[in-house]
Amino acid sequence: MSGVHVATRSQGEAFSAAASRVFRSYDEALRDSDAELVYVSTRNHEHFEWAMAALRSGRHVVVDKPATLSLAQSETLAETAARGQRVLAEATVYAWHPQFAHVRSLVATRGPITRANVLFAIPWIARPNYRYEVASGGGMLWDLGPYAVSCGRVLFGEPPETVVATKVHADGEDVDTSFSVLMTYSNGRALAGHVGMPFAYSNRLDLVGPSVSATLERAFTTAPDAPARVIEWAG
Repeated sequence: MSGVHVATRSQGEAFSAAASRVFRSYDEALRDSDAELVYVSTRNHEHFEWAMAALRSGRHVVVDKPATLSLAQSETLAETAARGQRVLAEATVYAWHPQFAHVRSLVATRGPITRANVLFAIPWIARPNYRYEVASGGGMLWDLGPYAVSCGRVLFGEPPETVVATKVHADGEDVDTSFSVLMTYSNGRALAGHVGMPFAYSNRLDLVGPSVSATLERAFTTAPDAPARVIEWAG
């Protein structure tokens, strides 16, 4: 394979310069492309269908968040990937940024993190947008929830023992526009989060432990031209 192949039903012209080949049908791309990995970035409710199709075609798959809209769908995809010995991943890629390598070095040298607080606030997303559509898997719990859930995995290396979440609907909206969550982990560790819209933009992760305190600015969506910072607070 040479270059990147793009399958799109609506934006073929936008990719014509960057892609070595553009397909106007997903089925055609799975049939004719020699790509070994598929990145699925459709509307949320279509993720399961096309991730399954890509796995069954023998390819590795990365799915935009949220990877699926139910536990049953996630389990089915994972089982299919395992049977075919294929990689399946959700595209929450922030953990590979150098700032998280720095966090891991802090833990290694100064001790564990026991509390984390996520604040991911955004203004209104411009309409029309599928995130406002119930049938398309809209809502902020689906759209931004994966950041909060995966952050606990990254920091604590395990799934939560308990999860309590509250969704909020702004006036007149059919989907949730924000949510708050509290997740607890073994050894008394916890992660709290306040996520959604419409708010002044904020994208921050605060960390604290017996011997470490730090803040990550733009923790989850660091722009290529906006270097992230880790602020360490002296005790």
